[in-house]
Amino acid sequence: MDNIIKWIDYETLLLIFSMMVLVAVLIDTGIFDYIAVYTFQLSRGHVWRLISILCIISAIISMFLDNVTTILLMTPITIKLFECLRLNPVPVLPFIILNINIAGLTTLIGHPPNLLITENSYISKQNITFLTFTMHTCFGVLVALIQTNCHLRIQHHNIHELLAPRNDSDEELTAWKQCLDSIKNNHNYKLDMLKMVLMRKIEILHAEQATFAAFAASGEDGKSFQSTLRQLKKLYPIKDKTLLKKAGAVLALIIALFFIESVPSIQRLSLGWCAFTGMILLLLISDCDLDAILQRVEWITLMFFGAMFITMECLARLGLIKWISKQTEELILLVDEDYRLALAIFIVLWVSALTSSVVDSIPVTAMMVKIVVSLAENQALNLPVQPMAYALAFGSTFGGNGSLYGASSNIVCAGVAEKLGHKITFSQYFKVGFPVMFGNVLLVTGNLLIAHVLLEWN
Repeated sequence: MDNIIKWIDYETLLLIFSMMVLVAVLIDTGIFDYIAVYTFQLSRGHVWRLISILCIISAIISMFLDNVTTILLMTPITIKLFECLRLNPVPVLPFIILNINIAGLTTLIGHPPNLLITENSYISKQNITFLTFTMHTCFGVLVALIQTNCHLRIQHHNIHELLAPRNDSDEELTAWKQCLDSIKNNHNYKLDMLKMVLMRKIEILHAEQATFAAFAASGEDGKSFQSTLRQLKKLYPIKDKTLLKKAGAVLALIIALFFIESVPSIQRLSLGWCAFTGMILLLLISDCDLDAILQRVEWITLMFFGAMFITMECLARLGLIKWISKQTEELILLVDEDYRLALAIFIVLWVSALTSSVVDSIPVTAMMVKIVVSLAENQALNLPVQPMAYALAFGSTFGGNGSLYGASSNIVCAGVAEKLGHKITFSQYFKVGFPVMFGNVLLVTGNLLIAHVLLEWN
């Protein structure tokens, strides 16, 4: 048991846990509700414009924060916004996940597998720095984002039907009214209190239905849009500006530490300890209920990651990694020397992508890094490690979009959404994510092979 516990990557768990606590504190400030209202204001009442703005905001944030943190920030915003408008947020959440995961590939701190690749002792010596990594990935990320959003727009042309309010809204309202009517009109203190609660519930349901009706007409009726916007601003202001300033300052400090610690020459702390330091600082300077905050932490998600790390280490100790490396080397040796690098790029890209679509991309990347290094160290193959490292980065990131269990951010989003009353099923996400993943990997395969041919020609 002592050895098994050591197999867990506690740095990754520490990073996720710290950012979960930070987001839990931010929820108390009301900032998520405020951003949701501001996003609605920018959309001017148009559904696709609203979704596009959320995707753009998510992608930009994901470039500077890790995917899990961005998901923790954007999932409550998206759910709150669509709940306010009496719309179903579940079909929109995969859009947010896909944009966050793809954009996170741009920088080393945007996606945890990027760090697993570049922090390898062998790869770190091959001049892959923060800047060079971004330069090699930014174009592929931009093309993938454009292709992904065009695909989603075509695939979900009937988005209005998917986002329709729950069919049981009228039945729910009728049930509450029947419950109110069943109470006898006698002067009893407890019954009077119960009547007040029921009447308040009925008023809320009426207001929600009116809000949805106003939103449905707001795309064509400016007055309805302004009325809905004023109502949302009144309902969801900033609750605690002092706490928001403190949390914002700590978040800025954590981001700054992420950038500073990404420079190898001055690196002292890992990303997990940077986030944990900021979390402790925030708890010290703010008057927060620690018990309430810890109840919002997704403990089941953390347990899932720990179990996944143990499973992958078991597979490694059973000889799976060595067997895959040996088979790959033998396959590459079968082709002409001029085509070995192209074949190695193709194998690393597709194996990492398809495997990451089934298993979480973090342990898959940890396994594939060893395979890439093994291929690069084989003098008979004579392959450079940089192209294979970038192929692994693209494959693990895009492959993680293939299923709900493919990336840490997917699992965290599903956990947060379920806690807020909206369940994302495996099949719901798979119908959206797998076609996008397959298209992304095909696109990157073409780009990498074309770049390889051009380099060989030069």
